[in-house]
Amino acid sequence: MDEIEILRAVGSDVPPPPAGAKQAARAALIAAATEVSARPTFRWPRLPLQRPRLVIPAVIVSLVVVLALGIVPLGNRPDPAAAAALTAVADVAAALPAAPVDSYRHTKSEGAWLSGIGGPSDRPDGIWALVPVTRELWIKPDGSGRLIETRGQPIWFGPADKTAWVAVGSPDLGGGRHTDTRFGPTPPGADPSQPQVWPGSLRYEDVDALPTDPSALRQLIDQRAAANGGGPTDYERFTIVGDLLRETAAAPQVRAALYRVAAELGGVQLIGSTTDRAGRTGTAVVMTNAQSSRGLERRVLIFDPSTSILLEEQDVLLHQVDWLDANSPIVIGYATYLVSDIVEAIP
Repeated sequence: MDEIEILRAVGSDVPPPPAGAKQAARAALIAAATEVSARPTFRWPRLPLQRPRLVIPAVIVSLVVVLALGIVPLGNRPDPAAAAALTAVADVAAALPAAPVDSYRHTKSEGAWLSGIGGPSDRPDGIWALVPVTRELWIKPDGSGRLIETRGQPIWFGPADKTAWVAVGSPDLGGGRHTDTRFGPTPPGADPSQPQVWPGSLRYEDVDALPTDPSALRQLIDQRAAANGGGPTDYERFTIVGDLLRETAAAPQVRAALYRVAAELGGVQLIGSTTDRAGRTGTAVVMTNAQSSRGLERRVLIFDPSTSILLEEQDVLLHQVDWLDANSPIVIGYATYLVSDIVEAIP
């Protein structure tokens, strides 16, 4: 048997790969080749020409076998431990009883988020601080409810940030405010899921109406990612999953589907058992974004594995940046969800 016949026989006893495996493997190989071709290369001196020979290096034979089996690494995959943890909490959520429909979704949270103003010439990226916010929200599907919000004084990352702020006149960063507002129902005929022009109506995110099938839910999340302008990247999907888990007390079946979507995202990693800022023990999963304009950024979700409720989320900068007076890693935003339940009345 000559070399050609040997090559043709390679993998003949291997069962056919799953549907789409060859196409995915080919795409991954092309992507890897493109990445390599973009790197600086060193050209070895040209050798004298020799008579060509048919040679089948072992690496080529191995590649043929791997392609046939459909086991070429296909890019960024979920951490198996993270996928297992998210799948387990999805099972917990799916086993919970359905929640009342026409009741108030009640949440209370404490957090802090970046607030900034334009800086002088030596601070072209602005002057930034964390503004603490405490929120308590009651909301019904008809848009009626109550929102209590208290914003504290700025928390400075370091003395240089506060000095720069004082030097430009100590402008308002949105801290030191308290509001307590009650809202009436959305007027008849209007869509309560859309921001309205009249005063006194909250925007209600009807998470209970989201698909409970993970594939359909992921398609909807992709549509939202495209509408946000970020595109359907796994980091954007992970962020939207967090958006839909917070301040909503989502129906258990929807919550289960959200966790199942997160379990399939490439790049999701398990941190494991973690204590949140309220002292509660939960499970943390993270996703890192290397494309953020703010630097290498990581989003953290901490959930209760026994109830499936989101306990806390964080945004963390992993790289040192010159626009904050702090050493990395730097927490640039967090929210701790102290209460997430459904009640029949507003106090």
